Amino acid sequence: MRWALIFFVTLSASCAAAQSSACKLANTRGGYGDIAACNEERFRVADAKMNSLYDRLLKQLADQPDKRDQLSRSQRSWVAHRDATCMFWAGVVDYNIPVCRHQVTEQRNTILRRMHECLAEGGGKCS
Repeated sequence: MRWALIFFVTLSASCAAAQSSACKLANTRGGYGDIAACNEERFRVADAKMNSLYDRLLKQLADQPDKRDQLSRSQRSWVAHRDATCMFWAGVVDYNIPVCRHQVTEQRNTILRRMHECLAEGGGKCS
């Protein structure tokens, strides 16, 4: 029961910050279906950002086919890791998969954004 309450409060707070209609409904009505739709929407937005960042990186590496291949392999491995991680958490602590996928994808977006910035700065050593 404690996990359910924490889960609901966390989801309600995170959905309140989003501006989609699904999240507005979740914030006002608070029904589980509305919250689930909000979380799925938040994941889709983060996933679209990730795909955009990934595409920008591929374009930056257009003249470096070996690096493009490494990035592609890395991204495919990361997607498998994300999905396996979220399935694990869902089974261990009944964690909501769309929430997990959203959070982990946002972490990946931070990494991809930094890669993009480093390449834009000319590569070399980025910290």
